[in-house]
Amino acid sequence: MSRGCAWVLASGLLLSAAVARAHPAIDQARVRLEAAEFERALALLDKAEQSPKLSREDALSLLELRALGLLALNDERKAQRTLLELCALDPQHAFAPGTSPDLLAAFEKARARLPPPPRLVIERNAQPDGIALSVHVLGDELGLVRTVELFTRVGGGPWQRTRSERVQLSAAPGQRVEYRASALGLGSSQLATTPEQSWSRPQPAPAPERVRTGSSPWLYVGLAAGAVLLAGATAAVVVATSSDPDRTQPSPPRVVLDDMP
Repeated sequence: MSRGCAWVLASGLLLSAAVARAHPAIDQARVRLEAAEFERALALLDKAEQSPKLSREDALSLLELRALGLLALNDERKAQRTLLELCALDPQHAFAPGTSPDLLAAFEKARARLPPPPRLVIERNAQPDGIALSVHVLGDELGLVRTVELFTRVGGGPWQRTRSERVQLSAAPGQRVEYRASALGLGSSQLATTPEQSWSRPQPAPAPERVRTGSSPWLYVGLAAGAVLLAGATAAVVVATSSDPDRTQPSPPRVVLDDMP
């Protein structure tokens, strides 16, 4: 019997009582581990992983049992990868009393190697009738993000959840759109989230005011008064010019003869 097999069997009572009401395939895998049927247990865990009903607690149990089975088979590389995911979902994961020291030591080693968590960036693009939102996942070194959720609401209405990286929303002019995003791992465990953001669709520019002619008689009064003033000024210039003969008739030439000797 291998060393890993021995301490898995020694933990049989612990495995049986580890989680109540776990996913059925996870419960079956736990029984297979107690019977030292490690390959069969890992196959059952792979099956449980595909279930859309897997909860976060189920996911944590699944990863813990998988790491246990892999260590029993002396596959330390895959066991470390599994424990990295467990640590990412639950950095302070609490193992039950009596857990193998080998598993605890492997978990602490994984926690020391855990990379920074992934980040989310929401890109927004204004559309003629609203806005388009796109979520980008950055820094997911372990490839843990399985689903992205977008939460949106328009004009103070109810929040809507969309399991997609993209969504397009319609908004009336002046209406406010609020949004945020989350990245989920195995069992819908939250790996990253964004703060709540908002955008408002601009109001259309006001139309230029048009001058309304013919709606008021004062426009014609002003035009007539201007014409009278212009005519009076022209007449005054003509009268002033014709009343000054020195300015209209040239003086005859004068001949000055010097005295002859």
